[in-house]
Amino acid sequence: MTIGEALKHQRIRLGLTQDEMIQGIIHKSHYSKIERGIEGISAESLFKILFAHHIDVDSFLELIKNEYISENEKRAEELENKVRIAFNTSDKNEIENCLQEVLKLPGNKVFKYRIIVAIATFRGQLDELSVVIKEDIIKEFTKHDTWLGDIDALKLFGNCMQVFETVK
Repeated sequence: MTIGEALKHQRIRLGLTQDEMIQGIIHKSHYSKIERGIEGISAESLFKILFAHHIDVDSFLELIKNEYISENEKRAEELENKVRIAFNTSDKNEIENCLQEVLKLPGNKVFKYRIIVAIATFRGQLDELSVVIKEDIIKEFTKHDTWLGDIDALKLFGNCMQVFETVK
């Protein structure tokens, strides 16, 4: 769903006219074109409209996410869900299949490290991870000066706490 489609969806859900939706934030003609996908909207105007109607930003972003993220990111998300289900059902074969698929993904270094550590933990083989992998994970984590604001760094930290304990 595009931003315009999501705005229209929210407007209809709220039972508002276009005029009521924009509340003078932008011109009606511009808003109409946004809903139809002819024009874009600035982040500032978008947030003003969302906040004016108490529309949850996270929910809104979830509506539009698939339109704007890369195919690689979509695939990584699908695999993360498959891995989660495989872990929850203790499906060893699916976990191994997911690992192979994750390793084939271009980029996504942090995601790969998280999956490698999770599977090593599941297998009870965390101590068998190579020193190189452990050091690479630590390098990836420590390169973030402001890791508290970096969700990927936080996920890596959470998934890889055991690695920090096994590297001296």
